[in-house]
Parts: sequence; C-alpha cells; structure tokens
Amino acid sequence: RWCWEEADRVLKAARTRWREADAEASKWRMSVEDDIDDKVEAAERSFAAAAEAREKAEGEAKAAARGEARAGEEREAAEVVAARADEERQAMEKRALEMADEAERRNRRFEDLLL
Repeated sequence: RWCWEEADRVLKAARTRWREADAEASKWRMSVEDDIDDKVEAAERSFAAAAEAREKAEGEAKAAARGEARAGEEREAAEVVAARADEERQAMEKRALEMADEAERRNRRFEDLLL
C-alpha cells in the first residue's frame, strides 16, 4: 500500500510539474507568437511605406519628365518664333535699305532735273 501511495504522490507531483511546465511553455509560445506578429506587422508597415514612397517617386519622375518634355517643346517653339522674328527683322532692314536707296535715287533724279 505504501508503494501505491508513493506512486500516486509521485504521479500527482509529476502532473503538477507537467501543468506548470505546460503553462510556462504556453506563455513562452504566446510571447514568441506575439513577437512574430509584431515583427510581421512592422515589416508590412515598412513594405507599405516603401511602396508608397516608390509610387510617389515614380509620379514625381513622370511629372518631371512631362515638365522637361513640355519645356523642350516650349524652347523649340520659342526658337522657331525667334527665328521668324529674326527673318522678319532682316527682311524689314533689307526693305528699309531698299527704300532708302530708292529715296536717294529719286532725290538725285530730282536734283538732276533741277540742274
């Protein structure tokens, strides 16, 4: 009978230790799971922030490219306008010289007629 009582006491003690160890293991497991969850959430937030930053940078790069293209087009248009204005100025100068020459010829002809 003493053997059975001792075995029962050892069994109860073992069950108690097992429950305590199981409770400790559950706490540790939950702690580890919480840490993993926290790290996963932090990684997801970092990934989302990186994706947002990439999209923003791509949008800014596209806008800059559009602005550069527009500026190039405007520069080309301004060069065309400037070239036309220069051609018109040269034509007007040429016409003014022709008119001055014509006026001088007429003036000489008039003076020749007076003499």
